[in-house]
Amino acid sequence: MHDHAPAGGIRDASHRRLLGVALGLTATVMVVQVVGAILTGSLALLADAAHMFTDAAALVVALIATAIAARPADDRRTYGYQRAEVLGALVNAIVLIVLSLGVAFEAVQRLLA
Repeated sequence: MHDHAPAGGIRDASHRRLLGVALGLTATVMVVQVVGAILTGSLALLADAAHMFTDAAALVVALIATAIAARPADDRRTYGYQRAEVLGALVNAIVLIVLSLGVAFEAVQRLLA
């Protein structure tokens, strides 16, 4: 049995730690933007907070995917679990599309009001 992942590559624990730090910073900025959007009624801040949410969600999915992808190959999965990263990218794309549609809907509602 061999592994296709490079030693010390993207699935290394130090990279997951950096993803965790990025997640903490992103989530903090997102919360500040949501509070600012609520206090000011700003759609721009709300849209950017939604964007930060997708970034935070993407980082969570990336953390989970890299943890799964770091599993070694076995007899059944000779390529290992690296497909988890592709599925994670699909989840991130779907979340971004849904939130974009939500922001667009809210913008149209405000234009009509």
